[in-house]
Amino acid sequence: MKYAFVKDDIAIDVVSSDPFMLFVESYAAQFIEVPDKVFSGWVLNEDEWLESQPLPIYVPQEVSMRQARLELLALNKLSFVQPAIDSIQDATQKQAAQIEWDYSSSVRIDHPFVMGLGLMMNLDLDKVFTEASKR
Repeated sequence: MKYAFVKDDIAIDVVSSDPFMLFVESYAAQFIEVPDKVFSGWVLNEDEWLESQPLPIYVPQEVSMRQARLELLALNKLSFVQPAIDSIQDATQKQAAQIEWDYSSSVRIDHPFVMGLGLMMNLDLDKVFTEASKR
């Protein structure tokens, strides 16, 4: 037997034990019995439980330079950035990239240099920025 705390027709908290044994009485009293197939996130639609679609994953478009550097360090890719900057042929673009790397307080996922680094280092930038945002 399963029980769920339901809010706005969405199963928020689903348990397989008597909620009164797990939670304080005021919260436990709000649980209802649900079919065994129901899990957190399922939606109650006209007395029928439907599996919910996964929520879209938010990908941050900008992280701090500290977060970006820590994530690159964790991926053992930090040491590849300076050689990438050094390999830029155009002197003005090279200086601009160096200034960006040395002095920016944040970095954007859609910056051309970042996109180029991502390709060069075979990085999934969505994953890198998502993980960096947690640092």
